[in-house]
Amino acid sequence: MNLNEEKFAMDLFVKLRGIDGQVEKTESPDYLIKQNEGVIGIEFTEVVNRSASNLEHLPVKWYGFEDKVLTRAKSMFQQKSNAKVFVSVDFNKYLRIDLMSVDRIAIALVEFIIEELRYHDHNAAKANIDLDRELISKYFNHVSFDITPEFEETEWVAIRAKMAEDLVLTELVVVIEKKEKLLQEYRRKAATVYLVIVDGFGAKSWYAGFKAEPIEIQTGFDSVFLLRAMENTLIELN
Repeated sequence: MNLNEEKFAMDLFVKLRGIDGQVEKTESPDYLIKQNEGVIGIEFTEVVNRSASNLEHLPVKWYGFEDKVLTRAKSMFQQKSNAKVFVSVDFNKYLRIDLMSVDRIAIALVEFIIEELRYHDHNAAKANIDLDRELISKYFNHVSFDITPEFEETEWVAIRAKMAEDLVLTELVVVIEKKEKLLQEYRRKAATVYLVIVDGFGAKSWYAGFKAEPIEIQTGFDSVFLLRAMENTLIELN
């Protein structure tokens, strides 16, 4: 997770959990929430789809193509606009994976976003765009964007909703066990420490549904959460 994604995840976690207090960015853990009752440490981590580490795995090939388009679009956008936006895109799954088409698709997306921004107040909270133009609809099923002046730079992500396996609890246990090794360090800053596992930001971190098997999680964290970024859902695991 980069810093923009981490901040997005923190804001979403605080909103979904309904936590009050003074939020402070730090390291080990990633955030502190200072309340009258004490300090809560928040540590973020991502769950990685280990089967997607194989570069011959079809979803990774597809996601890699999407990421190339969005990296190029982001660069083009930054040359044309200083606006800070969080853009999420659902690609048409029938697109041909062709590197020659990366620039063509990126240009179409950037021009579309810039034109839409002209019709929206930059202080607006959110704009959802249902695509109805022939050119754009060839490439994308849906595009949405948030005006995010608090971000250091614009952020462009793909909605991962294809060809992914279900996330199972045993995968989360692997992540938890790795973070357990650092728990003592986290407790130097906060008596209460939450671990928030995020999925949905990258090609190797995306899963489809979540299956909570009947397995007991043994952890020293006070609470462990699964934050599904693209679904805006928070699941407490213990």
